[in-house]
Amino acid sequence: MAIYREDTDLRFLGCCDNEDLDLLVSLITHDPRDKTLRWTETLSSSDNYKRFHPAHRNYWQEIAAEIQTFGASSIASMFRCGKGVLYREVLCDVCDHTGVKYKKRRQPKPSSFPC
Repeated sequence: MAIYREDTDLRFLGCCDNEDLDLLVSLITHDPRDKTLRWTETLSSSDNYKRFHPAHRNYWQEIAAEIQTFGASSIASMFRCGKGVLYREVLCDVCDHTGVKYKKRRQPKPSSFPC
């Protein structure tokens, strides 16, 4: 099971409506080509997913944790006790692999995300 790391870039998920999170949860848990359950996902086996689905807001941190672990090496995540990488690292890796230019230095952000 993925463990959420506090991440200012994913905190906005806690402000999303269930309908907004529904597509994201579907993409995380199922392959859109044939709707089969993804082999590597752990979200659908979590207690909160089973308890609250489709009220996704109740387990947004587990959704965020799944994103963090999708972007991380599985072996490295084992050494981090199930924790993935921060979302910024995921985005930077994608940009590096696709040739998209971005500012490497992080811009200051407010300390809290208003809903």
